[in-house]
Amino acid sequence: MAAIERAIEWLEQNKGCGWDCLKCNYGIRLKFEKLDQGSRKLIVDAISSCDVPTFEKHRQLLWLLALLDDAEFEGFVSKWAERAPFDPRLAWQIIHLSVGNQGVWRFNIRCRPPAFRPLFHLHSAIAPSLLAATVRPEAQREDAMHLLDYFEAIANRHPVLEQALPAWRAELERRELERKAELLRQKEREQREIERCKAEAAAQEVRFQAVEGEGPAAVLRAVADAAPAIASACPERWAKIPEKALSLLSDDLLEAVVQRLSGERMSPAWHGLTKRIVHLRKSRARSEERRAYLCQIEQSALPEKLKRACESRWSLTYFPEHWASAASEQVDQIPDDLRTRLRSKLLRLRRRGHWRDLRRLLVRGEGSSASGRAARAQG
Repeated sequence: MAAIERAIEWLEQNKGCGWDCLKCNYGIRLKFEKLDQGSRKLIVDAISSCDVPTFEKHRQLLWLLALLDDAEFEGFVSKWAERAPFDPRLAWQIIHLSVGNQGVWRFNIRCRPPAFRPLFHLHSAIAPSLLAATVRPEAQREDAMHLLDYFEAIANRHPVLEQALPAWRAELERRELERKAELLRQKEREQREIERCKAEAAAQEVRFQAVEGEGPAAVLRAVADAAPAIASACPERWAKIPEKALSLLSDDLLEAVVQRLSGERMSPAWHGLTKRIVHLRKSRARSEERRAYLCQIEQSALPEKLKRACESRWSLTYFPEHWASAASEQVDQIPDDLRTRLRSKLLRLRRRGHWRDLRRLLVRGEGSSASGRAARAQG
């Protein structure tokens, strides 16, 4: 056991990033080939002393069989052959262990006769004992047919296997025909599934078009009423509703759509619709706030309206244009202090409109007043 533990320790120290990396496995192969005689003999003795449970627990030791030279492999097989006769259960375990050895592709080494490394169950020293343990006298033909899956390479050396070889090859042909038939059946099933999906998609498209024919409200109502994880599976063209049509829909419907889509992984199109709805609802809320604010002062006199507008935190363009039109008509009646505040508020206004016209009148009136005051001072 000490030798086995040291061999496992050597493997762990040299495995690199893991056994699934062929580059690191090739590195282990090179390091194993460069080992000194004592260290190599220690690992070979450890491999030869392993039993089936040890190999099943430490598969890496089994893979190292592919790296042994001819003499080392012969010694390994001879030690295992000394354990004969085998009981049927152990014999099958040895056969499966040998067939399942991944050392060939792990270390990129070819497996070839006559030694059949690392498939040691085919070795002439151990194969007769394995066959003797697995072939039952009362069922030689059936057992031979089964064993040929593992011993076909050496069937001509054993009469029991050689006699069953024609029937086994016929069985292989039958298996190949059955595989091809199953492949054809699978393709037919796949084709039927494709056709079924196409038919379902066509029927679904008809339903989608029927909903679209009822207008944008029906489209968004279908999205809002859809089951979870299905709403965003609706056609993406539904998410491209024009802004004008979207602005005509009720807040309750828009909120239901946003709530339905919020818990799903959305495509960019549906994400864009959600953002547009959120922006539209915020815009509506601001418009309602503005309407309520203006209603409070709409009945006041014009100077009071202008005074409230100058005191507010908003630009004068926030207020109705007809206020500016009325102020332009009564510009001479506006008190001087209010005129000053209006000019200050309108100083940086660039948008064209009635408020900009009012600023022009206020500036012109200020110039006329200054000229009049200067003339009176000279007189």
